[in-house]
Amino acid sequence: MLKLKNWIIKKIKKAFESFNGFIAKQTWIITLFALIGGGYVLYLSGSVFVPYVGQMLDEKFTKVIIIENPTIREAHAEEGETIETIIEDVTEEVIPETSLIEEISKIFPEEPETAIAIFKAESGLSLNAKGWNCRYSINGTVVSKACNPEDRQNAWSVDCGIAQINIPGKECSKELLGLDKNLELAREKYQQRGWHPWTAYKNNSYKKFL
Repeated sequence: MLKLKNWIIKKIKKAFESFNGFIAKQTWIITLFALIGGGYVLYLSGSVFVPYVGQMLDEKFTKVIIIENPTIREAHAEEGETIETIIEDVTEEVIPETSLIEEISKIFPEEPETAIAIFKAESGLSLNAKGWNCRYSINGTVVSKACNPEDRQNAWSVDCGIAQINIPGKECSKELLGLDKNLELAREKYQQRGWHPWTAYKNNSYKKFL
């Protein structure tokens, strides 16, 4: 009877050990799958989620300004010279167009629609629009034209920002590319000469934006 009792106890103990081993094995398998699943989630968050969020942020704060048919302008020219300026494609911080239009309207309350149309024709309302001007000899006559890309280091002036303010040199200052300073200088030019400093006005190309 004692032997039977010991045999039963031994079998029960072995069964529990086997059961515990089974549970441990299952726990290990579950842990392995949890690690694999967690790693896959991390991979997805890095390869899919993060770029997606980055794309959303990029679309919110930046945009590429592409002007397929840039206006060729003669503006701010020295007497006897013609300036042709081509706007360069740029990437810039986004300010909603409605906000730009509101600000332009405040600065030019007399003719807000004309101002908006002219600046659209000149820069596409791009705050960072730049146009380099070089002097070229054509048939013995020196004229100022938009620089070829390889000649920009030889530019004698550059047109800057939303109102394409012309200054001597090759670079636009950060302040001049800012909306406030650019429109302030545009206002000064308007008070001195009306809309005549802007070729988009003189050649009537602004009218398509009215």
